[in-house]
Amino acid sequence: MTHISVIIPTYNRPQLLKNTLDRLINQTYRKTQYEIIIVDNYYLSNAKDVLNKNIKLPVVKVIELSKRSVNNARNEGIKRSSGEIIVFCDDDVLVDRDFLKNIFFAHKKYKNAWAIGGRVKIIWEGGKPAWLPKRVESYYAKLDFGNKEIRNPSWLVSANISFKKQVFKKVGYFNLCLGRSELGNFYKDEIELLNRIKKANGNIYYIPDIQCHHYVSKERLTILNLLRRIYWKGRSEAVLENQENRKFDKILGNLFFTAVLDVIYILYHIMHLDKDKIILHCITPVYMVGFLMQSILIQFGLVKTEKGLRMKKTYAK
Repeated sequence: MTHISVIIPTYNRPQLLKNTLDRLINQTYRKTQYEIIIVDNYYLSNAKDVLNKNIKLPVVKVIELSKRSVNNARNEGIKRSSGEIIVFCDDDVLVDRDFLKNIFFAHKKYKNAWAIGGRVKIIWEGGKPAWLPKRVESYYAKLDFGNKEIRNPSWLVSANISFKKQVFKKVGYFNLCLGRSELGNFYKDEIELLNRIKKANGNIYYIPDIQCHHYVSKERLTILNLLRRIYWKGRSEAVLENQENRKFDKILGNLFFTAVLDVIYILYHIMHLDKDKIILHCITPVYMVGFLMQSILIQFGLVKTEKGLRMKKTYAK
């Protein structure tokens, strides 16, 4: 019997994918009780060839999609899964040996759990850059709420998150307006789904023993890449606010006030050549630019939106 389905969306990263699979296949949890579903978003990536050469186990199956969309990949993986528990993993994540066993027993312990997430540590290729402030490590999917289990944490990340499969029938699938896709590098898709769970009075848990490591390559460790992430986080926030039917002018007013202060701080730290502080105070202005850009596009009807939380009609097609 398949208890767990592990879904891994991938896009043209065969070597990283192989590393992820090596860890997932060598688990302390019984291989007969879980399956791994790879959803290939890039038809030229040869994911099947990588599997055929390196992994010869029936536990792994591949779904090929031509449309680039991480959430479309996740949704397709859910539809074709057999497990009672759906686990999501990224293709650049290295899980601990007890990863699946800990997920299984966490769901067994908390039978009322709709979603469970765990700790995500970072592997910095070449070491963490000296210029990168600790405060922004979460932009690279770092998550650590400490060693205590927490009910209804403020957020979880898709690199290490699991759901009861029946949850998707109750609140719908992942939102196609968020997540990385041909439309852009949107974020906050797991947060949006968790918000729907909270609205439906579902329980969410953080379990620190469910642990993995997110590999961050050198090319992503540049100031420009970080600012780009912050910009798209801002755009993603505008999508969320639109779905919650909140007023943009009030949110923009708060962001604008904070951004003006940050610009003043930036000028001050430029004069004092304090590079770390400059980067920190760039966060809100860049975030606001992204938020403003997406807000304008939404207000003028130039982008696809899903207004409000029409759960089953919107998300569970």
